Amino acid sequence: MPNELHINIDHIATVRNARRTIEPDLIQAVKIIEATQAKGITMHLREDRRHINDRDIYDIDAYIQKSSKLSFTFEMGATDEIKAICLKTKAKLATIVPEKREELTTEGGLNLIGQEKYLKEFIKAIKDNGTQISFFVDPIEEQITLAKEIGANFIEIHTGTYANLFIKYGSASLEPVQAEIARIHDATKFAQSIGLKVNLGHGLTVNNLPPLMQNLKNIQELHIGHSIIANSIYYGLENTIKSFLAVLA
Repeated sequence: MPNELHINIDHIATVRNARRTIEPDLIQAVKIIEATQAKGITMHLREDRRHINDRDIYDIDAYIQKSSKLSFTFEMGATDEIKAICLKTKAKLATIVPEKREELTTEGGLNLIGQEKYLKEFIKAIKDNGTQISFFVDPIEEQITLAKEIGANFIEIHTGTYANLFIKYGSASLEPVQAEIARIHDATKFAQSIGLKVNLGHGLTVNNLPPLMQNLKNIQELHIGHSIIANSIYYGLENTIKSFLAVLA
């Protein structure tokens, strides 16, 4: 079972942008990540460029292609502007996510209903460029079925609802949290049964991962950013990544 850890570095860029300076340097962060057993880098190029910018995308893509065994996942809204940038990279995976300018972070899965024709056409050039496609969706069978029909290779199941319930109740043992775990497990099994690979992401932490991952088989990638970057303030980036890897092991 792969259970690969992919590090979202968006909020390293958030810190840099707060002072409009050059520190912290994202390439240096990638080099630290390379020293661990993490398998990839994830970046979300938002329309408003609130953290990652175009130069970050090009520089890190070039570095990975030349010098690194890490893979690169390009998170993106389904817009022509962002697609044009994606097509200039060698990203291994493009994850299509919902995006609202007013939101603090992605608030839920992409609703594929009614967007099937647009998205099927939207992803064609990306797939032709050698990049696989994932849709970031809630653990709902209808959404997963549509992802497959549209042409996705992967889905990434939105785990934010689970993460919020875990915070609210302080435990995974209570019924609302258990119900969301079951929903994610059922969605994972369904997606795998129709030939999709399954990733997980949003709000995942060292504390909430163990109950979620128990008896959950054949997850491909876990895309985790905020908790890793936040805890690196206390423990350092390399040590924090190692703590997540230990949980996944």
